[in-house]
Amino acid sequence: MAPLVSVLCPSRGRPAALERSLAGLLDLATAPALVEILIAADPDDGATLALPLPWQASRWMAPERYGYGRLNEYYNALARRATGRWQMLWNDDAAMVTPGWDDVLAERTGDVLLWPYVPEEEGMNCFPIWPASWPKLMGHVSLDTFNDRWMIDVAERTGRHCHVEIVISHQRAGGQSADLATFYQGPMVRAREADAQVIAAAFPDAWNKDLVSVLLPCDGPLPQVIQGLCDKAARPGDLEFLVAAGDAHCEVRRALADAGLMGRTEVHASHTIESIAPHAHGGHVVRRDAIVAGPGWDDTIRGHG
Repeated sequence: MAPLVSVLCPSRGRPAALERSLAGLLDLATAPALVEILIAADPDDGATLALPLPWQASRWMAPERYGYGRLNEYYNALARRATGRWQMLWNDDAAMVTPGWDDVLAERTGDVLLWPYVPEEEGMNCFPIWPASWPKLMGHVSLDTFNDRWMIDVAERTGRHCHVEIVISHQRAGGQSADLATFYQGPMVRAREADAQVIAAAFPDAWNKDLVSVLLPCDGPLPQVIQGLCDKAARPGDLEFLVAAGDAHCEVRRALADAGLMGRTEVHASHTIESIAPHAHGGHVVRRDAIVAGPGWDDTIRGHG
């Protein structure tokens, strides 16, 4: 059976961190046999090259040290070797938090970029998960060292960026940084525009026609309200929630994160439902107070959409 997901992870000089990170991924997977891990190492990095790997992992040695400024070349090479249905960008200083994260991923369909929740990086998709078809169609993951931003930009241009109920912790190890200036220069912008056109042409059908976006004000016990709607939904995997939290947005995020619900919820600092409606991704957008939350309430909305 082909892997469900290929985890792409360049690493240099941190074998202990890499070992912990990979162990966490596999330990929290329901079906670790369906998780493929691909490691990129430099030819002069003896510690990473010598590290014993789990049987699900393989190692690719770059022909030379590309360095952080050419980080995309590691990811591009790993993506070409990957065989999973999904590909996930990974770092050796990341830690999976969600038990059964692969089950969550297995339930997802559609040609979209998935956005796991990272508590340390509010508002940023640090570990995007994309369909394996995307780099094949584009010919790469990224042409710039900011691989996550590249995929995010392509997804946003095509309206194919959505949250997924997977939580990842990112304890940044520090080290090198890169200049974003090149990322926003004309040639790179035009390259991302071209990538977006390729994806849009390959997948002309709307991915979100069955997604229900629920708009909520910041009142009442939000975790219980959202969980209750999920429990009664016919297809909870096709729901997203947007909260107009106003000045309480930080507290609301913490409460939803503690309840394990931030992976499907966007919390906005806006004060009104009307102001968050344009951020909804769903083919069906509904206010919470318009929902009659009986069993299968979401299919009722889809049927009336």
